[in-house]
Order: sequence, then structure tokens, then C-alpha cells
Amino acid sequence: MATKVFERPDEFCAWAIDRATALAMEVDRVPLSSFAPTWVTDETKIARPDGQFFSVEGFQIKRSGGREVSEWGQPMIVQPQGFVGLIRKFGSRIDPDKLLVRLFPEPGNSGIISDSVNTRVLVGPPIQFSIGNLSNHIKALMGELDSNGNPYKRVPFASIAMKDKPAWVNYVTREDAVEDGGRFYEKVNYYVIANVSSLVDVEDEIQLTGQPENFAWININHWRILRQSGLLNGHMRAVSSMLI
Repeated sequence: MATKVFERPDEFCAWAIDRATALAMEVDRVPLSSFAPTWVTDETKIARPDGQFFSVEGFQIKRSGGREVSEWGQPMIVQPQGFVGLIRKFGSRIDPDKLLVRLFPEPGNSGIISDSVNTRVLVGPPIQFSIGNLSNHIKALMGELDSNGNPYKRVPFASIAMKDKPAWVNYVTREDAVEDGGRFYEKVNYYVIANVSSLVDVEDEIQLTGQPENFAWININHWRILRQSGLLNGHMRAVSSMLI
């Protein structure tokens, strides 16, 4: 099996630092005005011209009896439902449960440090994508090309989030979860845990992700160490609550 299976936390951390160096994202602060006219900016919102992924819009809170002040205004992120999921192989007393994880860079991450540099990479779940990504995944399955003539990319494990249970999945636990209402406006993500009986059965799907080298199996005891070390991204922490 090509995907690495780690039993020891130190081995996983060494691998993660090496991969994070390769995936490192460089991010600079720039004036918001520099996004015009690429991003649509008007009196109501800042958003991509195609309307995908998210927008930043203004809201006025008129009545709030349970907060420090009763009225205020603020910008909020408006974002369609996203899909987040874990893939778990049940273990035993001598062989703990295993979780498939993915190293994932995001521009705002306080991520893995390599050579004193914030790589912006954290440990995330194998399933993490938006409605916009799902739309592109469907185009990829249909063999469509983007505006530059390149094929659209498949989204890892999208079939699970689309409620199609692959043959290698025993059963799927699903639930909706409300995200942080201080930043997001009425944002609800769709969370899943897919339970499998064999790591080998998942391997073909991992190889289809386009970046199989960024996936690895860890045991659930190691997951606890990563959580305490602050190396899990927000989606991984949120979906992990379904394990309790």
C-alpha cells in the first residue's frame, strides 16, 4: 500500500514537516483596494466575480439582549454549505482505530513551522471542500475543461459527501453543524464520518485525489496528541467531535 501508515507520533511529525515544507504557502498583507476590479466591490459586498466560495457583507445587529452591547454593525462572511469528513478504520484493543488525514495549506493558518517559517500547513480531514469545488468535481467527471483549456480537478472523496456510499465504505454517519456565528452568517457545514474495514480498500480512491503524497493514516491516540499540540485545522477539530 502506497499511503503511509504511522504508528508513532514522532515519525508522523517528521513526515509532516517534510511535506509541509513542500506545500508551504507564502502570504503577504496587501491593501483591500488592490483587489479592485478583480473582486467585485460595491456598497453591499466584496466577492469574486463568479460569486463562488464566499463573500464579505455588512450586517447591522439591532437587538441583542444577551451580549455586551445591544446594537452594533460588522462585516460577516457569507458562505454556502461546505462538506467536511473523516475516514475511519475501526481497530481493536491492541490495534487502535486509524484515521485518514491530509496535510492542507490555507492562507490564514498558523501552521507547521519549518526552519522558523510558518508553512500555513495543518493536519486536516481527507474530505474538505465547498459547493464551488463540488461543481468543479462534477465537471471533472464529465471531462470538461476550464477557461484555460485545462481539465477540472476531481475532489477527494466527493462521492461520500454526495451521499453515494462507495463499495469500500461500511456505513456513513452524517450531520449538519452550525459554524461560528461571530464570523459567518447562518453558515452550516455538512459533516460525515465514513467507516471502513480495510485500509487497502481505500487506496485506489486516495490515488485518484491528485495529491496522494499528502495523505496518511494515523491512529486515534496520535490524533489526541496532534489536537493538544494545536496542529489540527478547524475543520479537523470540528468533525472530530463526532468521534465522541
